[in-house]
Amino acid sequence: YSSDEYDFGYYDFSQQNDNIRAYLGESNALRIGVELKALPAIAVRTGYVIQGSGVVPDDTYYEGPKQTVSFGLGYSSPGSFYADFALRFRFMPTEFLIPYSYYYAPDASNPYYKVIDDSILTPEISIDSTVADAFVTVGWRF
Repeated sequence: YSSDEYDFGYYDFSQQNDNIRAYLGESNALRIGVELKALPAIAVRTGYVIQGSGVVPDDTYYEGPKQTVSFGLGYSSPGSFYADFALRFRFMPTEFLIPYSYYYAPDASNPYYKVIDDSILTPEISIDSTVADAFVTVGWRF
């Protein structure tokens, strides 16, 4: 981010830019696809994608790659009509959330007062998700 020092409302984005450099990196993707023409008017398709996170891993956080598998069927008439149907399944990396970073424990000297007890572990949530999509495309060439 940048701002011209002569702009009205000039702001120094150096802290934001430092955070971007520290926590975000490159993300790579590998895509593979195959299409077979079963008949002159019918095409069968499949594909696979593996994509990296883009978040710089450290000793407390690592986000694995996202994987996508797709299947499709296409029809193209001898005239101008065509139709495509596709299914896509996206397998997201396991995500870990810690909703509470602390635990309140009663104070022994005053039961109405609570203190933060760092020795008690808080719950951790593990989220595994798969997203499924279906697509239909219908058209006419002219």
